[in-house]
Amino acid sequence: YTHLSLSQNYYRLGLWVQKQRMYYKKYHNGEKSTLTKDRIEKLDEIGFIWDYLDYKFDLFLTELAEYKKQHGDCNVPEDYYNSENPSLGAWVKNLRTRKPKTLTEDRLEKLEELGFTWRRSTTNRK
Repeated sequence: YTHLSLSQNYYRLGLWVQKQRMYYKKYHNGEKSTLTKDRIEKLDEIGFIWDYLDYKFDLFLTELAEYKKQHGDCNVPEDYYNSENPSLGAWVKNLRTRKPKTLTEDRLEKLEELGFTWRRSTTNRK
């Protein structure tokens, strides 16, 4: 039954993390928050991720830059496999599908600085 209590603990931890992120946004928006500057600093010290979506985007962007370094472009095949990030191809396809609709200006700029193209070339490379 250890796995049940472990699952419950991870669930509770997930809720706690979610609350910290919510309090962090409130704190930075000048709203009432139970999160203090001291607690923010302590969480920063252990590498707490305040915005998971930004964190994931940056991970994929780093992997895309590595791909470009190796292949000379950002034309990642959808079925591309890399043990570090096995879903890079699917992420790139998803970016092209939704294009700028859901991307912030900052994210668009980062992609364009990298040389990301919104249309995949027909190069058949794995």
